[in-house]
Amino acid sequence: MAALLHLESFFSSDRLNKRSLLHLLRRGQADLWVAEKAKRVIGHGIVFYHCRRTSARLYSLIVSPEVRGQGIGYLLLSFSEERAKEKGKKGMVLEVWEDNVPAIRLYERAGYQVRERLHEYYEDGTSALRLFKNFSG
Repeated sequence: MAALLHLESFFSSDRLNKRSLLHLLRRGQADLWVAEKAKRVIGHGIVFYHCRRTSARLYSLIVSPEVRGQGIGYLLLSFSEERAKEKGKKGMVLEVWEDNVPAIRLYERAGYQVRERLHEYYEDGTSALRLFKNFSG
């Protein structure tokens, strides 16, 4: 738990706290994927599933700064997509800080497209981009 919370500290706002993380893990409508290197947590991805929606929602994807650029984010994203497909989802939606250029590039390389801009979306007042990927092509 401490390693996951440490990763969350790299977000400037909208961080998950221990209580929220435990709730996600216990409610059964979310998956948490962890990347490890030398028995150390270096990244995680959280995906939500809603029974009435055809798309999954990538809620969080974070990679420790010291290993960014090594493909960890892409692996977590790919794994999350495969799991969502296994659960019958037709696509994935996510929100990203509009100034997070490396993350936006990752998502676009993976086939995501910008759907809309969300003004003052995050608690710090930063706007977001909502992206979507249709798994069928």
